[in-house]
Amino acid sequence: MLFRGGGNALSTQPKSFISSLFCLKTLCAFFVVCIHFSVFAPGLYPLIRTAVPAFFMISGYFIYSSDRLKAISRCKRSLRKIILITLAANFFYLTVEAVLLSIGKQPPPPQLNFKSVLYFILIGDNINPHLWYLTAYIQVLLILMAILFLRIERLIQMIIPLGLLLALLSGMYSFLLPELPYQSIFPLIRRCSFSIGFPFFGIGYLIRKHEPQIMQGPIRLLGHPVVCLSLLALSIAEKAIISSCSVLSRGDIIFFTIPLTCSIFLFCLRKPDLGHGSFVETIGRKYATDIYIFQMFAGIVFTIVSIRVSALFPLPEILSPVFIFLLALLGSMLFKRLLSRLRLSLSPSE
Repeated sequence: MLFRGGGNALSTQPKSFISSLFCLKTLCAFFVVCIHFSVFAPGLYPLIRTAVPAFFMISGYFIYSSDRLKAISRCKRSLRKIILITLAANFFYLTVEAVLLSIGKQPPPPQLNFKSVLYFILIGDNINPHLWYLTAYIQVLLILMAILFLRIERLIQMIIPLGLLLALLSGMYSFLLPELPYQSIFPLIRRCSFSIGFPFFGIGYLIRKHEPQIMQGPIRLLGHPVVCLSLLALSIAEKAIISSCSVLSRGDIIFFTIPLTCSIFLFCLRKPDLGHGSFVETIGRKYATDIYIFQMFAGIVFTIVSIRVSALFPLPEILSPVFIFLLALLGSMLFKRLLSRLRLSLSPSE
């Protein structure tokens, strides 16, 4: 069955098997494809931009443990795997770019020097822009490990608002700041571990830590469907206002992205069995990370194929994210099968 509904906050499933969160990962993987390849209406921008924040929140939620040493152990295990994934993904796209360059389909790569290496370590999008997420996740895990080792968990609550403020002021709301030379670094900091990664990761981490109080208190109402839809409407209105002001604003999130993402996340916690046993859950559990990685390659393949067959079978442009998502999913499934045969495991821990 593709999708099953149901469930409530009293589910007896183990915390590592919250079906609704894995279904959310599937949805977020599709949203990320929409970000890069979509021709959807601009009004959907605030919704699809919740994808990466939600990914980080889910990771933070599953990393948390009341046992500090166990949480550190989870970080170490995830760190080892995500470093391997990051190196493999960058090598894969470096190979793809070399092939495209050899056939004249790609401009020459930037010169390799100390600055480009440092940029790769700090930002990680030199080879392919979407891989910044993997580098940011590595940095997030290192930051959390340092916090746990030093026993300063209260620092998480300080980093979250500072990081989100930085994301807004260096992105969509950068027009509020005066024109100064330091604004040249905004493209580097509005999408990194401190401005996007750790704040949302930390929110997910703290939600898990205080989940009993949250799910029994008034904050749980943030996850009510009516609240979700209201926040989505406010997000659409906010984006429309910013766009109508004719200001140059770039960034991944707007203000209402923050409560909207939290609302969607809490909705999933209120309905933990939503999608249980469905293919949507399986995709989120097994293939979401790989879809994120392979989506750009799937986009290249889709573009080449669609150009070749467009004369005979014109493909609706609006459906391109669906085809690319399915191609990335197929590639991920084949990749997993190959790894299984080789008895390897490259999937990061949740």
